[in-house]
Amino acid sequence: MSSKITILISCHADTVYVKNDCLMPIQVGASLTDKRFKGMLQDDNGSNISYKNKSYCELTAQYWAWKNLDSDYYGFCHYRRYFDFKTEHNSEYDWGITEIPEINEEAIQKFGWDEDSIRQCVEGYDIITAPIVHINETIYEQYANAFKSFGIDLKIEDLDCVLNILREKYPDYYPYAEKFFNGHKWCWANMYILKKKIFFDYCEWIFDILEEFEKRTDMSNYSVQCLRTPGHLAERLFNVYLLHYLDNNEAVKWKSIARVDIQNTSIKEMLYPAFEKNNIAIAIPSSNYYSPITGVLLKSIVDNSSKDNNYDVLIIEDCIEDSQKALMKSIIRDADNFSLRFIDIKKQLCNLCFKLKEGYTIHTYFRLLLPELLEEYEKVLYLDADTIVNADLAELYNTELGDNLIGAVRDIRMAMWYGLPGAFQKSLLDNQLKMKNPYDYFQGGVLLFNLKKFRSELPTKYLCEVAASQYWDCLDQDVLNYLCQGKTLYLDMSWNVMIKWPIQPSEIYAPVALFEAYKEAHARPKIIHYAGAYPSRQLPCFTANVDLAEYFWRYARLTPFYERLLGMFIESTASRIYNELHSHVRPKEALWSKIKRKLIMPIVNRLLPYGSQRRNKAKKAYYKLRGRSC
Repeated sequence: MSSKITILISCHADTVYVKNDCLMPIQVGASLTDKRFKGMLQDDNGSNISYKNKSYCELTAQYWAWKNLDSDYYGFCHYRRYFDFKTEHNSEYDWGITEIPEINEEAIQKFGWDEDSIRQCVEGYDIITAPIVHINETIYEQYANAFKSFGIDLKIEDLDCVLNILREKYPDYYPYAEKFFNGHKWCWANMYILKKKIFFDYCEWIFDILEEFEKRTDMSNYSVQCLRTPGHLAERLFNVYLLHYLDNNEAVKWKSIARVDIQNTSIKEMLYPAFEKNNIAIAIPSSNYYSPITGVLLKSIVDNSSKDNNYDVLIIEDCIEDSQKALMKSIIRDADNFSLRFIDIKKQLCNLCFKLKEGYTIHTYFRLLLPELLEEYEKVLYLDADTIVNADLAELYNTELGDNLIGAVRDIRMAMWYGLPGAFQKSLLDNQLKMKNPYDYFQGGVLLFNLKKFRSELPTKYLCEVAASQYWDCLDQDVLNYLCQGKTLYLDMSWNVMIKWPIQPSEIYAPVALFEAYKEAHARPKIIHYAGAYPSRQLPCFTANVDLAEYFWRYARLTPFYERLLGMFIESTASRIYNELHSHVRPKEALWSKIKRKLIMPIVNRLLPYGSQRRNKAKKAYYKLRGRSC
């Protein structure tokens, strides 16, 4: 007859997990919340210490199992840390940990997270532990230096207290404690599988020690992190118990098996279109720093929208603060035909490994993830955050893509560079991207995605593999151009008007037809793109005298981010002035003159236009303060 094996998976959140007759998820600290995670046991039923979860951590699950479960084997792991039931681990220097991005069928098969594999691994053994690892400092030193080494707030006097308890109440264990804490090897993470008799014996021992520790220790003023001390102590005391048991019991069958750490265990939430009819889906990447700029874009979309359509705006973000989200939401507050949702992509980013260039972050690869993120969407309009909209986006969104993968605007700058003698872009387009027509290279700041077509022909996994396969000068923009050749619908250039740079020989080196189309689009821009050689360099809130800046500030003044944008402008301008001056000394008067000319007056001129009553009043007040007449 098969043994009854129960391995509890301690869960602090509603998470992805593996469940069968052997693996059982349990919600720990259940008494401290009103939430109940579906499909899980809870540690607040029967005899329990669920209320102690903030200090005991996963031990509340172990206590619950001790008091309420009847099994032949008792095991414990964590929703982010599973055993590898197919790999034994005995190396003293290797940590024995494998990292995987997520739980899937492949992982279940590979690591034996099925009932048969677990039984084959467990039955016949008395004790199974996580890997025994070797560290350079002693275990005692590691605990004492926990804050310095790992940023974990622990007090060495708490460990000393427990050692005193052992000396007084369990003197036969104390020599093993001395051996362990003066040694360099340990099994950590409170992960183990024990036969019933051993498990019950261990529980009586460990919970008695911790109860005595609580009696002797005032933890009322401990930090949130330090409050977890009983959990940290138990993690080490298990090793003391293990040494003692192995030394005092003959013929014990014990083995150490490897551990699997899972990076992303979050339940994937399906995103559905916000509206049933006339749903205009718009995806915008952003961050906390870029939230004011995104707010300006959002205002421009709202002001040019039509009541005949519904606008489903999705901010693809990484750690935007709630206060910034609230300000963005206020922009659409009175627009009944607008939905604004924030999609945190941080977890997806942890699986990406791309070669980046200076001035860029991994966030630029957001675009490649859209087909997977928006599984229930057939189409989405992607906009860079550094754009401004001057037309109803429904017009662009409703463009028929047919069998094309993407709709995009030809890149006037790349066309210019391709014709520029000696420019490396010629080699890029001809040799790396193998463009049949180099002047068909498109700009990636405004893209109409045929998501359904992407999922069938260029799935996200493949897109990311291509992106990670080599260095791409223009990052995912190059990747999309490389893969979408022959399946691109070219849009009117007015839908992505790149601003002019101070020195831009487009007229000289770009094909005449393309340049004429750009010139016409620049005169009537539907979408303006403030893109430069580096991110943000050409945004009006960072640089003075930017081409088409008036459009940006027109909408910026109508957002709750206006003052912050002015502050960003001042900070950016001051920084440039400082960088110009810091290498050599200038007279005080010259320095003040430059600051006044480059920093103060541009702002004054924007806020107080020439000829305005506000400027005249401010001028009089200024001279009055200085004791002069105007």
